[in-house]
Amino acid sequence: MSNSYQIPRSPSVGSIQSIDYVREDVESVDDSTLVSVQKDGKGGILWCLSNAWSLQVLIIILFTAGIAVTGVVVLLVGFFSAERGITSVSNKAQGYLKLQMVEYVQNLLSEPPRLATSALTSIYSFDPSLDLSDLKTYQTDISRLMYPTLFTSRFSTAILVPTIRDQIIGLQKTPVVVGGKSTFRMDLGVKNSTNKALEFRALNSSGLLTGPIAISVPNYNIFSRPFWIQGTTTLSLSWTPITITINPVLSLAAFLTGSFYNQSNPSQTLGVVSVLIELSSLSTFLAKAAAVTDGVEIYIMERSGLIVATSSGNFSASIAGQPARVAARTHSSSVVADSSNFLYNFYGNFSYAKDGDAFLFKDSLGVRRSLQISILLDQYGIDWVLVGVLNYDIVMSTVSSASIINIVVSVCAVIAAMTTSVVIGCCISLPLKNFASQMGRIADMKLDKQDKVTLQLKEFKMISTSMEQMRSGLSNFEKFVPADVVRSMLKKNSQIQPGVICRNLTVLFMDIKDFTTITENIEPNKLISLMSKFFAEMTAAITRNNGTVDKFIGDCIMAMWNAPDHVENHELCCIQACFDMFERLESLNRKWESKQYPKIRVRIGVNTNDNLVGNIGSPERLNYTALGDGVNVAARLEALNKRYNTPLLIGENTYHAVKEKYVCVFVDRISVKGKNKPIDVYTVVCLESESTPDVFHTRDKHEQIRIHLKENNIDKVVKLCQDLTTKDSSNIIAKLLLERLQEKPTGHLVLHEA
Repeated sequence: MSNSYQIPRSPSVGSIQSIDYVREDVESVDDSTLVSVQKDGKGGILWCLSNAWSLQVLIIILFTAGIAVTGVVVLLVGFFSAERGITSVSNKAQGYLKLQMVEYVQNLLSEPPRLATSALTSIYSFDPSLDLSDLKTYQTDISRLMYPTLFTSRFSTAILVPTIRDQIIGLQKTPVVVGGKSTFRMDLGVKNSTNKALEFRALNSSGLLTGPIAISVPNYNIFSRPFWIQGTTTLSLSWTPITITINPVLSLAAFLTGSFYNQSNPSQTLGVVSVLIELSSLSTFLAKAAAVTDGVEIYIMERSGLIVATSSGNFSASIAGQPARVAARTHSSSVVADSSNFLYNFYGNFSYAKDGDAFLFKDSLGVRRSLQISILLDQYGIDWVLVGVLNYDIVMSTVSSASIINIVVSVCAVIAAMTTSVVIGCCISLPLKNFASQMGRIADMKLDKQDKVTLQLKEFKMISTSMEQMRSGLSNFEKFVPADVVRSMLKKNSQIQPGVICRNLTVLFMDIKDFTTITENIEPNKLISLMSKFFAEMTAAITRNNGTVDKFIGDCIMAMWNAPDHVENHELCCIQACFDMFERLESLNRKWESKQYPKIRVRIGVNTNDNLVGNIGSPERLNYTALGDGVNVAARLEALNKRYNTPLLIGENTYHAVKEKYVCVFVDRISVKGKNKPIDVYTVVCLESESTPDVFHTRDKHEQIRIHLKENNIDKVVKLCQDLTTKDSSNIIAKLLLERLQEKPTGHLVLHEA
């Protein structure tokens, strides 16, 4: 065996390479928090956007004064009040509100199924064949049977029984005013044939008709109604989507509907039974519940974000004379809008809202509010989100009413002083602050998507569009250049020019073992998928341990620590990243085994030394990279793993920095072309805390080998190697060193470039 070992020439680390970069653990941002970012001088972000510095100063002074006064009051309250007591009272009040509302609404939602079941039972009691060819025969009996249950219901407003003959019998509560008080009367609705009107007549307390037609709906088409379509489609009881109904005015409603059939021929559906609930009545119930406690707003919305009911009563709007659904995020109530926008920003989608979640947030007016979520479900398709919002400051009054009065007076005084100026300037200043905040985040390479500015001005829209394009461009650029490098470039605020600095770096080269064999035994599309996941996991391990990916060279990764940003103990960070990569690779191999992918093994070389790092290339095309002897040695150590069948080799500078924490075993002394002094090479075995006595013994013996090699005591080295291989035949390092010394007894291995 020759004492010289040829290693492929390391890649030109100073050349421009194609770079791929994978970000991990993007910082989450609370969109409800507006961060104002302003730079010094006329080059500031706000100045560039608005060119309205005097208005900004006025608004900032006013808000600062208000915040200062309010802050002093809050600090005084905090000094004289027990925060734990406040939190306890808030939690108890919120829990009581949740318990009260969930029980209340669930009781209401359980009422329509009882009415529908009762109506179906009544219908089946008439005639086994249930031939409803002439509803006049049954209308009196049906109305009498259904009258008591509907009359006493608190939530349901109508029961409808349409049939396949385009006939219908129905009872409904019609709102009326008697003696100056709002109440209702019971009306019987009947339609006997196609194209006939649906006519409603008043009933007395015995369920008998008492007067002429009160309401007439011409050409009432049963078969186009949601309750008919739902009932004949699902057959069993289920809720229709919230829809428009007439009772007798336009309103939003939902039906619980189910079909009934011919008992002699169960496959023949004869009609459906539908129980109507109006959202206005549900809002009334919510308003009564909210009125019990000051500062409470309650609303129910669907998972889509559309309002079902609110304690403020505003659950619909009129568009072109027709009622339309209202989204919680754009609700006229600022409490509903602010709280729902907070939830949307937190979850990303109301579908992920969970029962029992509770939050504390500030609304758009700066009021602290406590928010709690309950999920309303039933077996018939209801899946609503109940949100209770409590004014946290009002809850505090139960602990210190005097402090609350001080806060209210102070806040009112501040608001009164600021109102005129703020109203004039806020329509312009708030969007500009939003722009400034977003541009500040972009400058810090925090490229998460922000809400667009909603002010309908052409110039703001142009700025918003341009900023979104810039964010998208930087986001794509970030995939090719490490974020730390881009952030450093942006902070310099000057033209980037070629240039390097000398810095102590820890450089890592990682290569896939037998990559050519792997590529020959796997389909190209599978290879792309495998390599993409491999590089993503390896890059994540590097970035998580404060490293910077320099470039990908085929199947090789070059990374460095301590540039562009300073990293404490960068040698330890690099070694930790190596073990993190090994763990991630083992996990990947276990997953790939079921797919019959080849098992991947890697070889890593690490070296710490002073290197040149910076922008290298021409003024038109630059690459941020490192070069120098330290980089070349790291590349050669990676290749040297093949000789010693090791996964990780490190240079002596790295060894001295990590030896107290990791067990490092001496491998050999190598001489690199161009360097007069040989380099001690080590392999990292494990953490000191995870080692065993045998590993410590092997490490100590190899350390004796290093000392004797350095002193050129070849005979002692040979004796130690023979002892080690005799005791442990799997010690390839000692075996290879012994073979080298027996062939040519020199103190170091000479490496030649291929």
